[in-house]
Amino acid sequence: MKRIGERTTSTLAFLDLDKFKQINDQFGHQTGDKALIILTERIKSTMRDNDLVGRYGGDEFLLLLRDTRDYEAQHLIDRIFAEPLIVRSEQSQDIHILCSIGMSQWHYELEGVQQWIEEADKQMYHVKGSKAS
Repeated sequence: MKRIGERTTSTLAFLDLDKFKQINDQFGHQTGDKALIILTERIKSTMRDNDLVGRYGGDEFLLLLRDTRDYEAQHLIDRIFAEPLIVRSEQSQDIHILCSIGMSQWHYELEGVQQWIEEADKQMYHVKGSKAS
């Protein structure tokens, strides 16, 4: 529990749905849309009341994890993906939804929110690049 006057920090998570273009190209945009909906529903159902989620781009989401340090944020992310996320295509094929996730804890060297987003995005691309290897 936070005491009055106690400073807290927050962590920003940048989620990118892996191989989203491939899902759209191979299975159609309806399946891609279903994948986004399934991911969004899972995020919303597992987040805490004080956290925020928003769609940042086509297949990118930002999660603002309030009063959460980066090492604590990993537990929240793990909870989102504890069970496999699967979308069924129009051809009745199950497609596993995977994400690359970068996180950045707020620190005073950041010049603003845009730099914070860029830092989390950079971490996400680092994770995505390590999957390709």
